[in-house]
Amino acid sequence: MGKVESRLEQRSRATYGAVAEVALISIKATVVPAIINDLSIKLQGLDFLSLPDK
Repeated sequence: MGKVESRLEQRSRATYGAVAEVALISIKATVVPAIINDLSIKLQGLDFLSLPDK
């Protein structure tokens, strides 16, 4: 039984590793552009706020 369990553990670890990797890639692909977009919008807002001062 010990050998079977270790094989299943290895298989599940490999599967979870692959799933976690795909999840990280998809998070990077969606979250990072969203953060950059949000920052650029905020920077544009700051530019509009600073224009009347000049």
